[in-house]
Amino acid sequence: MQPFRSLIILALAAVVLCAGGGTAHAASPFERLGAAREGDRVQLARGVVLVVHGHERSGETVRVRRGVVRLGGVATGRRVRVTARAGRVTLTGGRFTVAGSLSDRDYTIASAAPLVIATGPDGAPVMSGRLAALALREPAARVRAAASEPEVEQALPAPPGAARWRLGLGLNLEGLTVRVLLGDQQVGSGLVRYDGSYRFALSVRDVPALGARISASGDVAGRDITKPSPITNLRGDVQGMMRLTDDVSVGDGTLSWDADGMRLDVAARLSCPDGGITTRATGTYRTDEQWSIGVRGGTAPDGCEVAAGADLGDVSVDGDLASTDGVVTGQISATTSADATLPLGSDASLAAPSLAWQIGGIKLGAGLRLPCPAGGSVTASVSVVLPHGRGFGDWRAAVGATAGANGCGVVDGLAFGAGSSLTAAVWSRGGRLGVDLNADATLQTRLVPTKNAFRVKLALSASGGAFSASVSGSTPGASFRGSIASDTTFEIAFDITDLEIYKTKIDASGRIARTRRGGPVETKLDAAVETRIELAPNLWILGASLGFDGRRLTIGGLVRLGCSKGYVDLAASGDIVDARNFTLDVQALASNCTIGRFAVLDGSALKGTIVNADNRIGIDLEAGVASLTLPKLDDNIGGLAVTFKNTRVNITNRCLDGCTANKLRLTINARLGLTWTHRVGPGGSSLIEGDLRLRLDLFGPTSTFVSLAVTNILADGVPTSLSIELEGYIRRAIGSGFVFVPRRPGDPADEATQIAAGDVGAATTLARVRSVSVRLRARRPAVRVQLSERDAVTVEIERRTCRQGCAWRLVMQRVVQADRRGTADLTTSTRLGAGDYRVVARAGASGLGRPVTRRFRVR
Repeated sequence: MQPFRSLIILALAAVVLCAGGGTAHAASPFERLGAAREGDRVQLARGVVLVVHGHERSGETVRVRRGVVRLGGVATGRRVRVTARAGRVTLTGGRFTVAGSLSDRDYTIASAAPLVIATGPDGAPVMSGRLAALALREPAARVRAAASEPEVEQALPAPPGAARWRLGLGLNLEGLTVRVLLGDQQVGSGLVRYDGSYRFALSVRDVPALGARISASGDVAGRDITKPSPITNLRGDVQGMMRLTDDVSVGDGTLSWDADGMRLDVAARLSCPDGGITTRATGTYRTDEQWSIGVRGGTAPDGCEVAAGADLGDVSVDGDLASTDGVVTGQISATTSADATLPLGSDASLAAPSLAWQIGGIKLGAGLRLPCPAGGSVTASVSVVLPHGRGFGDWRAAVGATAGANGCGVVDGLAFGAGSSLTAAVWSRGGRLGVDLNADATLQTRLVPTKNAFRVKLALSASGGAFSASVSGSTPGASFRGSIASDTTFEIAFDITDLEIYKTKIDASGRIARTRRGGPVETKLDAAVETRIELAPNLWILGASLGFDGRRLTIGGLVRLGCSKGYVDLAASGDIVDARNFTLDVQALASNCTIGRFAVLDGSALKGTIVNADNRIGIDLEAGVASLTLPKLDDNIGGLAVTFKNTRVNITNRCLDGCTANKLRLTINARLGLTWTHRVGPGGSSLIEGDLRLRLDLFGPTSTFVSLAVTNILADGVPTSLSIELEGYIRRAIGSGFVFVPRRPGDPADEATQIAAGDVGAATTLARVRSVSVRLRARRPAVRVQLSERDAVTVEIERRTCRQGCAWRLVMQRVVQADRRGTADLTTSTRLGAGDYRVVARAGASGLGRPVTRRFRVR
């Protein structure tokens, strides 16, 4: 504000000094001064008052050596020398101080030449001469050199560009004359009148501004130089484009010029990699380092492409750029409609794209939308600064992506869950947009049989019409890899190195594919069982092949049942759940099976199931009996004819009566008919009928008798209460009839022999379990079994468990010898966990007797 105040004070001083012109006075200044005495106040002109000090008179000359001159209360001059002679008053020397009410700074006015006040022809005072420019008295008595042409900052508009205003000042009868210079070139002139009003005429042309040329002209006027009026009528134009940044230019418009600078209303051009956006801009320009621009609206007549074919379309532009001391800040944004997209290829796109012009370049922002091959999608926010320069540069923006609400499906049965984090990259190469997607995560999947979790890696790339995707996965014992096409067809190959079927490992490989869009998923598994797998004694898988339909692992092959003589070949097929669980349905293909020496199976009708549950084989087969031969017992009885009806055999390794031996048990059921022909007395015959149940255990080629029972007996058609039940081991044969030899614990097992045709021997198990009791001491069970007589007893403790169904599972088994009263006690140190239990007691060391149970609970 210092130069402005200089101009104000100088103008006011001139106004005061010259204000008397044209005003009539009763006496001339000379006459008034001649009549003055020491200390008198003499008005020399309107607003000019002299206080006389050091007054002396010599003839017609009056002198005041150290007068005080007051200029209308604006300034005061001290030690002014005044001489009055021949009708003229001359003021020389002195130092004038501006009144403190006008400025908070200490200004002085030096008298460079005499000021002469004389009486004009009309009697009015006339002033001639001049004052020097204002000087600022700095603190510490430092005085700045006064400039004869001070700057102007407020009454005039801001100087354009990097130039500075300079003034040339002078006095005349109208007031203060001003020459306005821009640098060394005069661009205007003006006048500050004695009453404080002012007017300047300005005209600047072809001033350089950021590469354009600026021209402006007009008048600046006001009523009071101390209170400059707003500048409103300076107008001009901008020729050419002002380059604000590498990608933003404004120009070819109009301007208005005021104290803040040049206010622009111009065209704006926002350059795109190809094409650009045209809009309007308004703002203020002071210098190349000081400016501000706001941009609104916008059209793209030439298109605005960020890549080949990737046109933003209709845009809305909004934003501001500003430069302070050459540092540019702010940005200008161009946004599209919510449904606008930039295609990336294969239905992938950048949604609602926008551009932001900054000093560092053009920033592209958008939302990535990437459909996944098997449903769902991936989304991400993309932000990248495009390279400078025209044309499509190469760039790449890595972003963090997220699977949408429906996850991201890779292929059928393999998907990343909703919210999964993935890595994506949007790129431009040679003007072509594209996207890459990568993922690496552990996923639950049934894609490969017997496996349910894989470390999966996905790599997907899409650009234009090109699409490629690969997927791979690994887990201990298995791996897969494949490719996916843009039409959702795919092919995946897998390998399994630890496939296990009942403790036997098998190498397998396969293929999962969809060969046409919308078609079914086809699965192929190549795996064969080439080694013999023993499921149980007398039962083997001889050969099998595996299959997989995408949900179930299936097996088909040949199972052989070994008999005492010959075998039965069975066609088997079923499902494999995992290495420890499978189910087989079997059906006989051919038969040549004899059990012992008395039963020939009708193997052609044999069928059933073989189940592996947690590596425990369960066998349930059923067949007809082609023939059943019992010993010929007619040596002493005259003759006995035996007939069988509805003869069936069930084969199982499930010991329903508590048997735990690893063997096959055959149960033969038939309707037995015995016709006895008498050879003595009057002769005749008798018919005995009943339901026969015969149990045999099969160990390889050896069959062992377990039990025989005949119930529902009819004697010559008359019902009886008679029943026959025999249990034991066949010991020896006596041809003359049945001989029952009790078997005791400790009998050597190798004395057992096969039943020979015509020879039958059986041992009865006479002891029976009468009762079972249980006591608990600190969760340790104490079991007491009461038998009908002294014998061994087999005691089992089982626990009830419910997982995929409820079942009794064996906890422990002991054989205990009863005392002479038939009492057997079992104690154990094993502590039982909380749950439901039962005791199963069977007479005999082999546990073949009828079971008696007792349930108890451990809390």
